[in-house]
Amino acid sequence: MYIEGKYINGTDDLSEVKKVRQMVFQKTDYETSHLYDMDISLICDEMAVHALAWMEGKIVGCGTLFYDGETYLIDRIAVPEEERRKKYGDFIVRMLLDRAFRNHALCIVAYVPEEILPFFQTIGFQEKDKREGIVRCEVKNGFVCRECQK
Repeated sequence: MYIEGKYINGTDDLSEVKKVRQMVFQKTDYETSHLYDMDISLICDEMAVHALAWMEGKIVGCGTLFYDGETYLIDRIAVPEEERRKKYGDFIVRMLLDRAFRNHALCIVAYVPEEILPFFQTIGFQEKDKREGIVRCEVKNGFVCRECQK
């Protein structure tokens, strides 16, 4: 059994990505930009790269990488409840990090709920700020943990 990964451009068919998000987030989208005064006017699915992960032909998660010309942002990591704790989220985040670093990113940002910060820390993200239960964390090129931690 091997996990498979695939990148999808924002101009491609995003129905599978949206299906996983709907299942995980129980709504089409969610909004946290007000917490950090992010300018998300240019950030949309059509201008992002998406990572999808499959196991034995079944989609087990997805995530999104945005770049606004200045900042790389990992967002909307979605793994269905029954597929968690199997390293699929780790795989998806690492796919997105790989894409950003191959595009010469020096630093990648994520805004995550406080309760899932430990997951991002196992990959190498460091907490930078916290507001209303949402943590701004980042990882710099060269500081990604090399292997999955237990």
